[in-house]
Amino acid sequence: MCQANKTTEAKALADTVLAATKGKAPYCLEACAKNVSSMADVLVDLPAKQDDMNAYLTAKNFRAKFKHEDPPIYEKDCRNKSSTADETLLANKFHDIWNVQVSTMDGSSHCFVLLSLLLLLLISTVDSSEAPAPTTTGLNNNDPQKLCLGASDRESCAKVIESIPGIQAANTAGNISDLCLHFAANKTTEAKALADTVLAATKGEAPYCLEACAKNVSSMADVLVDLPAKQDDMNAYLTAKNFRAKFKHEDPPICEKDCRNKSSTADETLLANKFHDIWNVVKVANSQIELMFPWPDGEDDDSDLA
Repeated sequence: MCQANKTTEAKALADTVLAATKGKAPYCLEACAKNVSSMADVLVDLPAKQDDMNAYLTAKNFRAKFKHEDPPIYEKDCRNKSSTADETLLANKFHDIWNVQVSTMDGSSHCFVLLSLLLLLLISTVDSSEAPAPTTTGLNNNDPQKLCLGASDRESCAKVIESIPGIQAANTAGNISDLCLHFAANKTTEAKALADTVLAATKGEAPYCLEACAKNVSSMADVLVDLPAKQDDMNAYLTAKNFRAKFKHEDPPICEKDCRNKSSTADETLLANKFHDIWNVVKVANSQIELMFPWPDGEDDDSDLA
């Protein structure tokens, strides 16, 4: 809150001094006025009392504001180099606000990490204490149909999920996501081997869907192959995050969107079906990870898969 007040004061000073130059402001004065204005966009009008999540989001927005200018021009180039008293005064005000805000961001990020870990511990405790004892019939609370609610083809998704070794005994979101990701990793290795072989046989004249599916499978392999033998919940979270990022601008991928049931050859159909099954399994893993880490973690990060 203090930094918001200081930023308001600095912006008022910058506006006054800048206006007095009548469009002929020195380089550093103009740069500082711009940087202070960017600070004000984030820090002014904060709530009187911020909780930890508010502080985290404020720090996140502040980082985003200066994402492509860190440190800002005025902090980097102008302090102790200003040519006028007004520039020096404004530079020192900016410098003080910047330093305090950076230290605040470190604290809010640390606090957010602690909150995330606490939430994870709480969810794990609730999951383990409330989950029914494993039975030999069915999937406990893990009804494949329910796990596959987000799938484009629930029946085929449920069939694949039910085939995952150990899924019947999994009774926490962490267990389910780990099993799904490792199953997907193994199936991706198989699919990539098939794609490489079939693609090579076309001698550079692959049909559209075969080429698209081979590319999509390769993107999957970049993320899923070589997972650690046993992932903890944070590893699983990062794997799912990297998977979403890989297909951020192609969600769903061409192979999933255009090629299933539309392939012109048996090889295309086989590869498209393999991709479809892996995509659905990763979607199930992603949905389970969302239960453990429900907060968004990046400016443009979408936590869902189409």
